[in-house]
Amino acid sequence: MEQYLRHHKAIHQEMTLMVRQLAPSEKGLPLEIYCFSSDKNWVNYEKIQADLFDHFIAMLPVFDLLPYQAISDQVSIDRTV
Repeated sequence: MEQYLRHHKAIHQEMTLMVRQLAPSEKGLPLEIYCFSSDKNWVNYEKIQADLFDHFIAMLPVFDLLPYQAISDQVSIDRTV
């Protein structure tokens, strides 16, 4: 992941960039991805972020990894409408 980010044209290479493992739990091994985009436009930033995670998720099978998402039994209903 870090090498991918270090070669990505939309990532600011002069600012902090790191990928690290957090403490493992019964749910798996969480990762923290910390970097800055070169583009400061919020809409573009969101697209860059989505593209990065699409790529990372698509690459999981190459490394024989699986994503994990906890299923919540809580339902939140917004009644402000």
